[in-house]
Amino acid sequence: MTLTVLYRNVSQGSTKTAQVLEQELSAAGVKVKLLGTSNADFYTKYLQSKTAAKDGTFDIAIAGWGPDWYGDAAASFFLPLFSGEQSYPWNGGSNFGLYNSDATNALIAKAQSAKTPQEAQAIWAQADKQVMTDAAIFPITDPQEANYHSKNISNAVPIPSLQQIDPLNVTKTGADKDTLHALGVGDVDYMDPSVTYYSTGYMAMRFFQRQLFSYSAVPGHTTETSPDLATELPTKANGGISADGKTITVHLRPGAMWNSKPARPVTASDVVLGVKRSCNPVQPFTGQSDFAGLLDGYTDFCKKFAADAGKTPTVASIKKAIAAPFKAVTAPNPTTVVYHLTQPASYFVSELTLPALSAPVPEEYLNYLPASAELAQHTLSNGPYQIDSYEPTKSIVFTQNPVWKQETDPIRKQNFTKVIVDEAGQQESIQQQLQAGSPSADIEWDTFPPPTSVPALKKANDPNLSITPESSSNPYVVFNTQSPNNGGALQRPEVRQALSEAIDRSALIKVLGGELLNIPLTHILPKEIDGSQDFAMWPYDTAKAKKDLAAALKKK
Repeated sequence: MTLTVLYRNVSQGSTKTAQVLEQELSAAGVKVKLLGTSNADFYTKYLQSKTAAKDGTFDIAIAGWGPDWYGDAAASFFLPLFSGEQSYPWNGGSNFGLYNSDATNALIAKAQSAKTPQEAQAIWAQADKQVMTDAAIFPITDPQEANYHSKNISNAVPIPSLQQIDPLNVTKTGADKDTLHALGVGDVDYMDPSVTYYSTGYMAMRFFQRQLFSYSAVPGHTTETSPDLATELPTKANGGISADGKTITVHLRPGAMWNSKPARPVTASDVVLGVKRSCNPVQPFTGQSDFAGLLDGYTDFCKKFAADAGKTPTVASIKKAIAAPFKAVTAPNPTTVVYHLTQPASYFVSELTLPALSAPVPEEYLNYLPASAELAQHTLSNGPYQIDSYEPTKSIVFTQNPVWKQETDPIRKQNFTKVIVDEAGQQESIQQQLQAGSPSADIEWDTFPPPTSVPALKKANDPNLSITPESSSNPYVVFNTQSPNNGGALQRPEVRQALSEAIDRSALIKVLGGELLNIPLTHILPKEIDGSQDFAMWPYDTAKAKKDLAAALKKK
């Protein structure tokens, strides 16, 4: 049996994880080929491709997942990752292994329709056991996120959704105190608020793109849903949530402006346009499975959008198709947004922290194809900064947005005249520069301290190191359940179960920085997520794995 393992070769953690997998699987008699790629290609070329998984370009991938929101967030694991065809990447999900189980799908539907959060949590726990019985993935760790910053930086507050220190609230001392330098190893997925879905994209959006709700940089409250463009959190008490729980009304605070020429106010219609664009047929938002079945009429609109835009969508066909009626989200007036749900969902307000669901988009974006390179060069801003220049995979330069006003924004600050992002670094070199206090190295962009360096930094009580919970499954091993390779062996649960027995979780945790940074995770939901229950399947046993794999491969 030969398996191809896809990993990100610019990440020390991903690379070492792939190397350990190669050793462990080889010991069980499996030949392993390593396929390393850049951060951007990892997703856009491979995991999100309609053909890569089905063609067997990879058999195993080393992915990572964090909740799309926090607390009552089991749905943000199961809907995007394990809900069958609707969660395939090209349908708006992140089910990279194309897992599709009737039993799991039924449990997910049952949990969504539960009458109380407590009832839902019990069903999510059943779904967790079903996915692990099927060995769709091999969880490794619920990590603690390590971040590092220069000694010249103050007010460094990590934001779990960014997986980084919030760059919009730090301050800096020194001769170059008016310029913030962020160092990274890769680029955003898309410079488009309706489409971006990964933490580096969210990091960029934090500078120039506001949304109805976000996460603040207040220590102890960084996972709480906070009003951004919205005036307040909708509740039944304030009339924001209807008596039947199926209508959510949000009011926009005054004063937010686009840096268009001339500048103009951000309106509720801009929010509606953003949600419409999330299912564009050129490059849809890959987290649609979080909410597609919940927004009334969303799926029907998206099908019509794709059909009307044509087989090869153009700017003109997109403009015409997107103008179709849309009842899922409406704007009864310029400052009111109304979401219409198919059923009550206790988590929906928290879900509105997703840019694809709540970030306004200016009408000028209709002059470009969604997520295109051309759009990335013509962004507008309603946040404290605007994009001055962007060279994909190389650099981003942000400068102050002159029409942004601090009194309209409770989330961000404008502490610098310029922010320079270097995207072409190397993890080890970046850490060295930050520790040395280099004048052109202030914070991380999309990278982290090398796992092997963290214990020493922790032991030294380095004040520039922060370690915070992630509430995530990162990394984890994805099995391509539709791979045609090896006679379609990975399509059978018993083969995936045997391979799981061959993997030593403790060895993986060791190369990821040890238990200082990694809580062993043996199931889908991390302990911080409502509905999590502790259990373990397929314990590490090389001899048993070898025997079970041989038996499984003999079956037809």
